[in-house]
Amino acid sequence: TRMAQESGLKSPSEDDKDRTRTSAKVDEQNGISAPSKTDVLLGRGAKMWSHEGNRKFRDIVSGYLKTYEQAKLRIEKTMIVTDILKKVQEDGGRFVKLDPSSNTWKEVDKRTAIEKIGHAIRDRKALAQKKEYQKN
Repeated sequence: TRMAQESGLKSPSEDDKDRTRTSAKVDEQNGISAPSKTDVLLGRGAKMWSHEGNRKFRDIVSGYLKTYEQAKLRIEKTMIVTDILKKVQEDGGRFVKLDPSSNTWKEVDKRTAIEKIGHAIRDRKALAQKKEYQKN
């Protein structure tokens, strides 16, 4: 507001933007010491596979498999992947990867998260096909 500008004070929305930027910098610099139960851990091994956030992520992906298989257009598939990403984030989850140099977890960018979702869809699809094959 004009009065706030004249007095040198920031409006509440400007203050919130600064606080968000500061938090993001702190997170980028310090990383995440321990991932939450809703985070999706990127990497290999039993720790990643058995993490609660990864199990929930696989359940979310499984719930979208039939819709994904029925999608004809690439844009439909992209929308499904985006829905999966939003669902993880709405549940408070982030896609994180261990940074070996600092031994902290770092949130990955959106593109990497989308690639992870794509891999998960293909893995779940292959598993479903294998189960179907074993039935017959």
